[in-house]
Amino acid sequence: MALSYPVEIRLSTGRLELAARHWGNPAAEPVLAIHGWLDNAASFDFLLLHFDLERYQVVALDLPGHGWSDHRPPGESYHLLEYVRDIVAAVETLGWTNYRLLGHSLGGSLAMLAACAYPERIRQLVLLDALGPLTGPEENGPALLRQALDKSIQGSSRMASYPDFDAAVAARQKGIGALSEDAAATIVERNLQQIEGGVKWRTDPRLRWPSYQRMTEGQVAAYLKAIQCPTLLIAGEQGMLKPGHPRMESRLACISNLRLEYVEGAHHLHMEPRPDLVAKLIMDFYAEPA
Repeated sequence: MALSYPVEIRLSTGRLELAARHWGNPAAEPVLAIHGWLDNAASFDFLLLHFDLERYQVVALDLPGHGWSDHRPPGESYHLLEYVRDIVAAVETLGWTNYRLLGHSLGGSLAMLAACAYPERIRQLVLLDALGPLTGPEENGPALLRQALDKSIQGSSRMASYPDFDAAVAARQKGIGALSEDAAATIVERNLQQIEGGVKWRTDPRLRWPSYQRMTEGQVAAYLKAIQCPTLLIAGEQGMLKPGHPRMESRLACISNLRLEYVEGAHHLHMEPRPDLVAKLIMDFYAEPA
């Protein structure tokens, strides 16, 4: 009997309950897919339709505060390294000991950090328009800390609401990374909740708060150098890592076993215009000895 994809699952990690979309044969080789900031698991839908779902199973995770996953409890924040802890807990809940990581944008940075922390567990790493976290000069640290503390005391303003789904989609199209109406609608549908008189974002407003601390370029370089598995970076020709990016060359040089491929598209290159081409690059990479 043919399997129907995707299947909605819940992962109780002991910290939070996380939502995810499971694609493929449950007995196949496992892949964990991690989405970008303010996106969700559905952002991989376009790409995974072109995967070999007999050979690979993919769990596309909703990160905490995103999609249908739990928000962090009051008083907590969304620090980068806390996300890595959530990813490790999700994999433990799934019972995987050897797997592949696939990450877009923020999800790519998190996949990179997980790969360097557990090199013996990660077979291959695929980064989609991602090459490590945002950084900042050391001298900016005190001001950044003050800004983050002030925001934690002030709290979030009221979340934006919209009269209907179409209005929310139009707003998302104006966000980070240009998106077509279809692509925006795919992400928005999983990030909305009904309210009286319309809809509002389901995502946790604390996701937009400033970070307490950012890594330095030296710290990022140390993490990148610790990645041992074969790594494929697919960057959009009009994306955030387009040729000429100021930190591209220095970061690329840190990963010892790296392949770089440019494809047509912007930051959400795995959604449009050619998710089939991106999937083929990944399938060919997966087929190589790891």
